[in-house]
Amino acid sequence: MSKIPKVIPIRTKEIRDRVLLEGQSDNHDVSVATHYLEKNGEIAGAWNLGAIPLVMNWQHSKIITPRDSMYLQTTLDLIMAEKGHKVYLSACAADSPYRPYMEKLGYSHVMSSDIFAKQTGE
Repeated sequence: MSKIPKVIPIRTKEIRDRVLLEGQSDNHDVSVATHYLEKNGEIAGAWNLGAIPLVMNWQHSKIITPRDSMYLQTTLDLIMAEKGHKVYLSACAADSPYRPYMEKLGYSHVMSSDIFAKQTGE
């Protein structure tokens, strides 16, 4: 058996179900995984590689009003639906004035995490 983990696309419902169960057993929601990690014949992790778009936005605190924000949220939802995205992620900093309203705007809290960017080419 290989000691190096393999990255394998999830192609069947059987594999997806096994990955979900394994993730749950390790206290992780991997319901949007596109690939799983296998090591020594065991499911050892899961990745979501671009399956869900991530929205990162900035709205000027002195120019955009709460009413503007509501209009922009509706516009964002329409654009995402037009692009065929049934689900999208939205980054929201802990100190954002929007944070207390995210659930009221229809978002479900997925996880607390910092987001890092990495450039892979020029």
